[in-house]
Amino acid sequence: MHRFWKTVTLPLFEAIGAHRVMEIGSQSGAGTRKLIEYCRTHDARCHIVDPFRPPGYVELEPELATVGKFHEALSINVLPDIEPCDAYLIDGDHNFYTVRKELEIIHDVTSNKAASSASSHGPLFLLHDVCWPYGRRDMYYQPSNIPPDHRNLWARLGLDLDKDELVDHGGMNQHLAQALCAGGNSNGVRTAAESFVSDHGKQYRFYVIPILHGLGIIIPSKDEQQPYGKIVRELCETTDRQRNLLELAERDRLKLLVKLSSIHGDTAKPIA
Repeated sequence: MHRFWKTVTLPLFEAIGAHRVMEIGSQSGAGTRKLIEYCRTHDARCHIVDPFRPPGYVELEPELATVGKFHEALSINVLPDIEPCDAYLIDGDHNFYTVRKELEIIHDVTSNKAASSASSHGPLFLLHDVCWPYGRRDMYYQPSNIPPDHRNLWARLGLDLDKDELVDHGGMNQHLAQALCAGGNSNGVRTAAESFVSDHGKQYRFYVIPILHGLGIIIPSKDEQQPYGKIVRELCETTDRQRNLLELAERDRLKLLVKLSSIHGDTAKPIA
């Protein structure tokens, strides 16, 4: 998600005047470092949520302590107890159950805030991996964290761009637990986002930037005419021809990733 920082994330943060921001899923720590710098220069606070500390956390911790807090826990366990934020970067466990729960908890927390606040905008959600491979397929960092009745059948096998099923040999992300087949009503990050927006009527709008595994943007419908809402529309409302070109470029990039993963196996570990 850190690749979207300069073009998407930072302009949106500045447009809404984000004073409290949250990152769910720190992974390499690249995005966390950008959030720390944002908070330093904009007098803001951040919360980082991940059950595992990112590489180099020992060096990062003193910097983070000046502007925010690291929550070493599963997101759905701590989200209800963290103060409402203006913006949420969601790039944690890439499966329907987790993402759907995260969105619903954030909605409840921020709705309570809105009822007692004069804030002129609702929460901004940025979700990574709403396109291939985890837009329509669950991935579980730790399958046992997902209740059995909400967990798709899975295996540690690779992904192929042109197949809905996992492949027995080669493919991408062979080291990860991922749903045996893509598709269905409870499978994948994008499916979770669409389900959340649909269940809340016309309260939210969902946009997609279809590159770098896909960035989903959810904003309250009432904010579409605000300056930041206009930025979202400018970023996402492309012509069919422009979208086709973006998707073509992304497909070529993904083909290369799959090929490299098939050659190098788990040593490549591209994840998404």
